[in-house]
Amino acid sequence: TVETYMQGSNLYSVSETILLKWMQFHYNKMNPLLPKKITNFDADLQDGRVFDALIRSHYGNVKNLKDIKTSCYNDDHLLFNAKRIIEAIHEIGLNTHIVPQDISNPSARELLLFCVQLYQSLPHYIPKATIEFPATLGDLVTKNIELSNPSKNPISYWVQCDGSKDFSVEFKEIRIDTGATINFPIQFQSRISAPVTGKVIFTNKKEGNVQAAAMVFELVSNVHSRNSVQDIPKTTKLYNPLTIDLDVLNPFGQDLVFQIQILHEKVNKEKNTK
Repeated sequence: TVETYMQGSNLYSVSETILLKWMQFHYNKMNPLLPKKITNFDADLQDGRVFDALIRSHYGNVKNLKDIKTSCYNDDHLLFNAKRIIEAIHEIGLNTHIVPQDISNPSARELLLFCVQLYQSLPHYIPKATIEFPATLGDLVTKNIELSNPSKNPISYWVQCDGSKDFSVEFKEIRIDTGATINFPIQFQSRISAPVTGKVIFTNKKEGNVQAAAMVFELVSNVHSRNSVQDIPKTTKLYNPLTIDLDVLNPFGQDLVFQIQILHEKVNKEKNTK
């Protein structure tokens, strides 16, 4: 609900106060130890922190927001944060009419329009569904997302795969004809047993006057079992130590430190006697 002091405003309409309340909710959600009231569309938005909170609350972590300044002490700091916000907006596939200077040196009218755009667009970046990839360690698994176009015009999307590099897509753009349904494949290469996550984001390519909302799907791995890379049969007498030399191949393309773990399993005697 909108606070009483906002409902009685002679400066902002009810719709504008709802927009302020929406931004305040997400800012305080992402900054619970430093909550604040947002009462205007210029000074309270100038440092970019509110836009940072809005993006992270709806989308999650964004690369261009990792080094945003939590406190701004001069105009250079304000402009730095403003540039990061615009870069983050482009990173998630949104286009905007504003430039960094519109945030660091704000005009309430321009930022109001920007806030309306975010209010209409960002909720679509909340994942519509979570797609699980059950796999045996080392397997390549493919899952398909069914996408339909019920509109009267063809729709084209840019496709972006974010998060773990174990998830991948073959196509960077797709087109769905009027009334058509397509299956879009996503691949998962299981390389580690720990769960990894990612996202696949479909953003409107904007061909002609056709406007389509973004679509986001959460991706999560579920490596439930392992297959041996190699079976090495060895025999020894009970209680006699035996040294086994193993050749370890690093398949990851970069230097790594491996954790060694020994798992003891019972031998299937029936299987061995056949």
